[in-house]
Parts: sequence; C-alpha cells; structure tokens
Amino acid sequence: MMLPFSTSPAQRFALALGLSLLGGSLGFAQATDDASARGNRMAYDASMKCFVVDTRLSALRKRAGDDAKAGYYDDKSKAAFDAAVALGLKIGRSRDEIERDFNVVQVRELPELLRDDGYLRDAIATCKALGLT
Repeated sequence: MMLPFSTSPAQRFALALGLSLLGGSLGFAQATDDASARGNRMAYDASMKCFVVDTRLSALRKRAGDDAKAGYYDDKSKAAFDAAVALGLKIGRSRDEIERDFNVVQVRELPELLRDDGYLRDAIATCKALGLT
C-alpha cells in the first residue's frame, strides 16, 4: 500500500497500528502480517520513547512546582510503560529483553531530551499525536 506523501509520521503510525490490530483478527494475507509485525514494533518503540518523554516532562513540572501536571505526566508515563510491555510481549520479546530495551531507550533518548529543546518539542508532539502524552 502506498501512502501519500502528505501523511504525517503519526498518521502512518496510526495506520500501521490499525493494520496490526485488524490483521490479527481478520487473517489478512502475508503482506498484512508483515505490516502488522512492523506496526507492532513501531508502536513498541514509540511507547518506550514516550515513556522517557513523559518521565522528563514530569520532572520538569515537579521542578516548576506544578505537582498536578507532574502527576498527569506520571500517569501518562505509566500508561506508555504498560503499552510498551504489552506490545513487547506481543512481538515476542521476553521480559528481560523488554527491560534491556527500556534501558537502551533511556540512555539514547534522555541526553537528547535534556540537551535539545527542539528535539523535546518534536518528541512531545509525536507522543501527543499517538495519545501517549
């Protein structure tokens, strides 16, 4: 399936996620199974990144004295974590592998989120579009 160039990464992610959910229940052809696997992996990776983003936003809000908004981001962080674990299990990752993946994502993403405000803004926008922030 060719997607128009005007689709955003969030729209492509949502489409891939939708195909992955439909593919499992409707028994589409092998191409859909491949798309389903890719969609699940994209959702897994995005959920992990959004966990780190939400954790960072919670820390920023706590530092600013906004405990209510910090609590909101803590809840979103937990939801992103739970989604990543569920998706990780769905794609065949063991709990140990999922834990290692979380560690890798945190080591990779946190320095960028701390150093680059533009990167943080883009990550927030992506996670919001996915409903994970």
